[in-house]
Amino acid sequence: MKQQKPQYSVLLRTYFLKYTRYMLARSFHAVRLRNSPPAVLSHERLPLLVAVNHSSWWDLLVGGWLDCQMFGRESYGLMDEQQLQRYTIFKHMGVIGVDRSSLNGAQRFLSVCTELLYETDRTLWITPQGAIMSSYHRPIQFQPGLAHLGASLKRFQYCHSVLHYEFGEERLPEVFVQFSPPEYVELQTLSGAKQWMQNKQVAMEQDLDALQAAARLHRNSEFTTLLHGGGGTVKAYDLYRKAQSRLTGRSFQPNHGDVITPQWRERR
Repeated sequence: MKQQKPQYSVLLRTYFLKYTRYMLARSFHAVRLRNSPPAVLSHERLPLLVAVNHSSWWDLLVGGWLDCQMFGRESYGLMDEQQLQRYTIFKHMGVIGVDRSSLNGAQRFLSVCTELLYETDRTLWITPQGAIMSSYHRPIQFQPGLAHLGASLKRFQYCHSVLHYEFGEERLPEVFVQFSPPEYVELQTLSGAKQWMQNKQVAMEQDLDALQAAARLHRNSEFTTLLHGGGGTVKAYDLYRKAQSRLTGRSFQPNHGDVITPQWRERR
């Protein structure tokens, strides 16, 4: 069975990204970016591969929204073929189905992606681990698909995005994101591509370790808030607290983290 080139409806994708932002704002307290946003190199007609660790159902939606914020290119993503049959709407938004159950499926994936990306300025988001794994799982190991795709494309740009989801001081969890700087990659052989991929595994693991440490230690100066989401408690109780604050002449602070009592050692 020949796999078809994914369909790409700009209108449908635009409306879905708006709905994605709505979903993120309702489901997370914030989306926070560590360090600087990625700057795509100025090479013309050169595809960009973005590798992302895969630890949550949310990754596809977060990645799609981040892509819109960071790159603004025509972008594509990957999904397990059986899952794509369940969520067929993604077929019209540049999502490519990957049949991981056979060698023919892997070959079709490579053929479709190479034809789609070769000497273009398109972006492909790829989850090289090949399955959902905890962001704390170590070591990070990539499936061989990334090396084969890199060797097939020969010239491309590459960066990775690490994602970490964590509950903190608020009712809703937060999304923490970090990108590596995009780099120009030129590969001549499959063996060279495999060595390059092994180096990228190590780099992703190091960046994910650093991101988790910064999130855990609340080093807020290292983060830029890309999206402010939900906060407070239950809506009805928040309305009561807001009315009570007005009656008493106090400012209303809906988020739990807005008021932090320092420990006695910190007050000295």
